[in-house]
Amino acid sequence: MLDIHNHALPAVDDGARTLDEAVEIVKGLSECGFTALAPSPHHGGGTGGDVEPHVAAVARQSLTEALEAQGMAMELLPNSEHCVTPELFERMGDGAEITTIGGSGRWLLVELPWEGLPRFDDHLFRIQTKGYRIVLAHPERYQFMEPDHARRLVDRGIKLQLEIGSFVGMYGDRARKRAESLLDSGHVHVLASDVHRPEQCQWVAQSLDLLRRSFGDSVVEHGCSSNPRALVDNCDPDALESLMS
Repeated sequence: MLDIHNHALPAVDDGARTLDEAVEIVKGLSECGFTALAPSPHHGGGTGGDVEPHVAAVARQSLTEALEAQGMAMELLPNSEHCVTPELFERMGDGAEITTIGGSGRWLLVELPWEGLPRFDDHLFRIQTKGYRIVLAHPERYQFMEPDHARRLVDRGIKLQLEIGSFVGMYGDRARKRAESLLDSGHVHVLASDVHRPEQCQWVAQSLDLLRRSFGDSVVEHGCSSNPRALVDNCDPDALESLMS
């Protein structure tokens, strides 16, 4: 399995605070069944941090070396969680390095500001006009986003990534219900952990078990394995099927 949304890199954003804590996150996700991670430090000037690609690369190498020293096998891939801000668009306009999921394709992991953004769909489509393909992070958690909003985004080619922990109430009852509704309606394409601390891995394990029992093994297989790997391989948008039809 491949987790395309987590904050395992040490001491770069609001995720792992130390190298030791980063190693513990990787251990926890490994115990959940993940064999590859694409750590996604915040980028673009949002509240979670603003990590430049070269800083993320150094932290990823540091974590890789620490894992190797402990004999742990875990593939670590380039990635960032891009917050939709004026700074992000300035960097895109200036030709600054923008890290895609896996580092070589055109798929971007994108988040919206938690406080909301007027006409947020227009901003997302603006990113698409620059040649990027969008995976929208945790739509079930945005207080300003109704299910119809999310479905319209999918109709415009945007793919949705839900938090694994949402299904066991990690982010509250509203997020749980929204996650279930979006999954049932066939508008979800990827599942990811968004882990920031080692102790959150227990929620991931519990939720993966619940997902398998409630929705079937294939939902976890596609959401955590084949679809994330397809994104890394820069698949065509039409080739990325929803987890439930």
